[in-house]
Amino acid sequence: MRRGPILVWFLVVLAVAVPAADRQKADLIVTAAHVVTMDAALHVYEPGAVAVRGGRIAAVGTEAEVRAAWSARETCRAGDRWVMPGLINTHDHIAMCLMRGLADDMELMTWLRKYIFPLEARVVDARYVHDATLVGCAELIRRGTTTVVDMYYFEDEVARAVREAGLRGWLGQTVIDFKAPDFATPAESLAYTEKCLQKWSADPLVKVVPAPHSTYTCSPETVRGAADLARKYGVLLTTHLAESAGEVADVQGRYGKTPAGHAAELGLLGKNVLAAHCVQLTEADLDILQQTGTAVAHNPDSNLKLASGLAPVTAMRRRGIRVGLGTDGPVSNNRQDLFHAMDLAAKIHKVRENDAAAMPALEVVRMATAEGARAVGAEAVTGTLEAGKQADLIVLDLSGPAYGPVYNIYSHLVYVAHGEAVESTMVAGRWLMKDRRLLTLDERRLARILDDYRGRIRRIIAEQP
Repeated sequence: MRRGPILVWFLVVLAVAVPAADRQKADLIVTAAHVVTMDAALHVYEPGAVAVRGGRIAAVGTEAEVRAAWSARETCRAGDRWVMPGLINTHDHIAMCLMRGLADDMELMTWLRKYIFPLEARVVDARYVHDATLVGCAELIRRGTTTVVDMYYFEDEVARAVREAGLRGWLGQTVIDFKAPDFATPAESLAYTEKCLQKWSADPLVKVVPAPHSTYTCSPETVRGAADLARKYGVLLTTHLAESAGEVADVQGRYGKTPAGHAAELGLLGKNVLAAHCVQLTEADLDILQQTGTAVAHNPDSNLKLASGLAPVTAMRRRGIRVGLGTDGPVSNNRQDLFHAMDLAAKIHKVRENDAAAMPALEVVRMATAEGARAVGAEAVTGTLEAGKQADLIVLDLSGPAYGPVYNIYSHLVYVAHGEAVESTMVAGRWLMKDRRLLTLDERRLARILDDYRGRIRRIIAEQP
């Protein structure tokens, strides 16, 4: 006789029998067949429940335990679904979603200098950035991202859109040495960054932070200015670093050092810094990242698509360097799906290391959740399902023959699941998507934005191929 299900049934009946007055009150209880916490002990509750109160996780545990201790005015019964922490996208350029597919199958420097920078100069303005970010946020929500680190222009507009969508974000205002779509000089961009940083500093969900583009597009003075601004306010700084061999050759030719060495000399690196890519690193560069405490955003999709190389992520993690996962922008990747990034990250590093045991599935899920939170300095806020943290979670539908059977939860999340499995997305206790229906964004409005900009960009390309 199978005693487990009967015992669970008995405890649930007992919990319901306890008077509501004797239980603590929550706003919502979410129950599911599997609650994957990603906490330090890797608790998985089957069946499990999460109690949410005031936007935070009040309790997480077995369904019987939670229902015995908590009552709620609303219960979401997810049945045979999975509940896990929302994914943390540590590097993106959200507003580039309206340029998706325009410049494929070329290496980074050609892609940037001959296609992307010229197109942005023609099409990107404040309205574009706001509208495009709304469209990109819808994709992120649908694919299970609850926290995003962005880097683009007009970041105040990005912040407005991300806030409207309900996502959590660290939003990097690009500072660059040539005339950008928003500002003609880096001094203007830094001044704007500071104003935005102050404007959004008290917001519970979004922050605007400095984002010097890279050491090959920013002068030493610009880099120092951005780093000083981040230190002044004690905020995150994000930048591109050592993405390609062309970048390394450029920086070494001008400054006689690798990008990591040059960045360290300028005081750019540190515990508050999130460096995207870090593909072309020497052993000395790895020492620098380790010694400075710099975190890394690993973007396997775009690194492969742009032929930039394979970042030495296993070596980074052996050294204790914080590494999160990112999608990069929808032009250099073409989709904002961290489930796909998990799958790629697990596989490409097995090839790089010539070791099928390298980068096991569990560690990759950590990178997309708990370790991603550490990379942005938000481990006390999000990244795991634990009492006291913000209620940032997703519900997955992994039922049916396309997904079963399940023998190892983490293997399934990395090698079987994909973004389309996300059924519901919650940030700070608020459903942004429920049963695959967006709740914070108007899909008809998003469709109009897509149509309007498709025509506009096609006309620009026709005028100047």
